[in-house]
Amino acid sequence: MIYLKMNMENSIKYYFTFLALQVLAFLVKAQVIILKESALVKQQLNSSTYRLISDDFVTPSTDFFIPQCHSRQHNFTMYQIGAHHQFHVDETGFSIGDVIFAGDNSALYVNKTSNSTFNVYCTYTRFTKSDPTPGGCNLEYNFENDPNIHTWYDGFHLWVEFQYSNVDDLPCDNSQNYSRLTYSIYALYFDVGNSDEDFTDTLTKYLSGDSGPGTKLLDHVRTSSSKPATVITSYPDQPLLVSVVVSDTLTGGRATYVSTVSYGCDVNKHTPDHPCQIQWYYYLLASVLGLIGLFLTFAAHRYFYCEVFIYGFLTVLFCSFIGLLIARVPPSALLAGSVGAGLLGGALWLTLWYAAGIATLNAALSAANAGFLVSSIAFYTPLVNLSMFDNKWEIWLMYPIPVVLVVLVFLFFAKKVNIASCAFLGSYMVVSAVSVYSNASLHHILLETIRRATIYQYYDVVFSAPFSAKDVGLLVCWVILLITGCAIQLYTEKEKPDFPISPRKRVGDRTSVLSGEEERLLASPESPSRTPAPDKSYGAINS
Repeated sequence: MIYLKMNMENSIKYYFTFLALQVLAFLVKAQVIILKESALVKQQLNSSTYRLISDDFVTPSTDFFIPQCHSRQHNFTMYQIGAHHQFHVDETGFSIGDVIFAGDNSALYVNKTSNSTFNVYCTYTRFTKSDPTPGGCNLEYNFENDPNIHTWYDGFHLWVEFQYSNVDDLPCDNSQNYSRLTYSIYALYFDVGNSDEDFTDTLTKYLSGDSGPGTKLLDHVRTSSSKPATVITSYPDQPLLVSVVVSDTLTGGRATYVSTVSYGCDVNKHTPDHPCQIQWYYYLLASVLGLIGLFLTFAAHRYFYCEVFIYGFLTVLFCSFIGLLIARVPPSALLAGSVGAGLLGGALWLTLWYAAGIATLNAALSAANAGFLVSSIAFYTPLVNLSMFDNKWEIWLMYPIPVVLVVLVFLFFAKKVNIASCAFLGSYMVVSAVSVYSNASLHHILLETIRRATIYQYYDVVFSAPFSAKDVGLLVCWVILLITGCAIQLYTEKEKPDFPISPRKRVGDRTSVLSGEEERLLASPESPSRTPAPDKSYGAINS
């Protein structure tokens, strides 16, 4: 139970009340969690119900408290019971809190919803009269004032919803509640690991100040028709802390909603230590593509016919994967269909080079792929959140620009650009394979493009990407592989022609050379296999 109406006049009264409750809890052997302000208190939930009690008294300026509890990956229930048991409301989730005003003598409890034993981390924060009341305009959820952030993952992105706040006890439909309050949404990716340490460190950042931790995604201002909801990017097994800060532009007051964590999947379907496991065949595909990337990085130009097949395979694989996703093909057939189409595409592209013998045409595909990767990198940054990209056509019209630029440069420096393109894409494939296994995020660069191409209205999603120390290390490895691959291929190919001749053209040229040699030999006067023809030139004497 948290006592909130504390001032200098009645502090003695509430002090003895607090001691009495402590004694009562001891006598009845009730489980309690004694909260500390802005500091996490760890409690293992091995009993059915725990009561929340404050450790301190509020100052005279305190208007309300927000007690809150957080669990790493287990659901629990927080419920509120009135002072005379006149009501009972509850909420269930990973992170739950409630607004308790001064003078409200209701009791708060937490209760685990499963047979598992797990830890919760509880705290409280207090606010003054000048601060907005988070969730004070709640009309949907159980708590009268709901300061919680409600999220759900639909398989592709994270939906974030919260209830509007109010200020100065104004009615929620008052225009001042619209104009005075600004809602800032923050996102922070972190590595939860297999322990609670990183989880609590991240929560401590959230509790350390008035501003939210991580990157500010947007500022939301309420209008008469707006809803307190937004959609942000989320990636499997990439824990994301979402927080909302409401600010009063008139008084400067601000308050924080209860932050919540999403794992980019349904954690109830997986183990607690690995909430979002990737299917084994995607690891297999990543391994194969990583090996192909090594070849492209260090030896593609030397074995040009292999390069031609690989680029045909990768291009058709990528396009067919998007097409099958749009067609809603079952996941079991998605990978097999894409790989089969890619093999066919590689064979056809290699056949084209064999038949036409135009090496620059086939090599131009490597330059186009490199340009497309540049576009994907550019739109894997906060650049995509600019207002100029609010329409999907504006985004897709920008994608071809790097492709065209790289191909134009290729026309003037074909050999060098082809080697650089192979090293660029190949080194990315290598670090992407490592990224999949290490649970980093660089492999999401192209996956984000696939999402943008296959998910309806994905351009409305607010982009936020994880970038951890693992990603920094992989980025450095990417640059090293790129430079090394370019240097090795340029050195080994410096004395050779720009591009090899196709096998068919080589056979044709050899046949032409042999035919010309045969004619020359037949026409030669010294040829022993032919009797010299009589000289029929003018003035000759025939014997």
